[in-house]
Amino acid sequence: MRLFLRTASSASARLRIVQLRQRPIGTFEIVKRRIGLAATIQGSLQHIKSYYLPPSSLSKGDCGWSASGQYMQAGFAFSKLADRLTKLADVTADDLDLLSNMPTNIAHFGPHQVILRQGDETSQCRLLLQGYLCWQETEMATCQITSIFVPGDLPDLHTLYRPYISSNLVALGSAVIALVPHRFLHELCVRSPRTARALLSILLIDHAIQRNWTVNLGSRDALMRVAHLLCEITTRLQTVGLARDFRFSSPFTQSDLAAACSISPVHANRTVQELRRCNLLQWQGKIISITDWVGLVRLAGFDPSYLDLRPSEPDVRPSKPRIALPDIYTENSRCRARVRSAAHTSAITLSQSPGVD
Repeated sequence: MRLFLRTASSASARLRIVQLRQRPIGTFEIVKRRIGLAATIQGSLQHIKSYYLPPSSLSKGDCGWSASGQYMQAGFAFSKLADRLTKLADVTADDLDLLSNMPTNIAHFGPHQVILRQGDETSQCRLLLQGYLCWQETEMATCQITSIFVPGDLPDLHTLYRPYISSNLVALGSAVIALVPHRFLHELCVRSPRTARALLSILLIDHAIQRNWTVNLGSRDALMRVAHLLCEITTRLQTVGLARDFRFSSPFTQSDLAAACSISPVHANRTVQELRRCNLLQWQGKIISITDWVGLVRLAGFDPSYLDLRPSEPDVRPSKPRIALPDIYTENSRCRARVRSAAHTSAITLSQSPGVD
């Protein structure tokens, strides 16, 4: 039996594994196993990198994985921006190939950390990957939030044409952003008119949101302001797949909500409590759940047309070819339909035959 195991490679491997498990494991052996596991994980990550990331990120001669996951987040930035553009214009696969050359640097920010200050000049646009950002006006004694951005937004896209900052761009909670150079976006707009139209659509939507915020603060009471803001944030998050079942991580504290709706924090707390008593929402910790979406929309008078939302369309990015398999469910349905038709015809013929009651 031992001779047979030595001549069979697979059986020999199993025998060595059994012997290895039976003997005591020292510190050196544990280190060796961990090194082997790390090498296996590294190889798997390299495979993921080569499959999911755009070609531009693979051709820069930068190999290996950094501790902050720069490669994965660079690919995530490409995916976020591509998804946003395809929802705003008829972007083709060729346009996305040009976009895949996008150079990005990833930056992390803590809660309420200032990303851009009033008076700064920038040569990059910021693409929000995770978390929430806002523009803040701090000239007066109180802080006023003038706009809120969700993942997939480009809050400073206007700096592509006017690179000066007139307000403070601040992170609401922890945030991750990708920095995209203006030069690349200018070249992309020249080479891809459809992408240029999509970026222009983003600017127009941002202006439409700003106008609606002005109406919200000037024409609605506190309860309607808060309800309208929650409807807008929920709708925008649903567009990027982050508010499924009307449940999402809150982009702000109640103090931030007060600053966005131009009311006091105490008034904001009373307003949220009133929405709870009406069974319109639940706010537990950092999670907001809309329990009565129709009622919240009716209370706020919310009309999402200014957000210019387009229905989801098939992904235009190239994918691996798939083998066409027969639709057995369709075939079975057709067979059942034919059987029912034949049975029905037989029943009619039988009922019309002489001598049949």
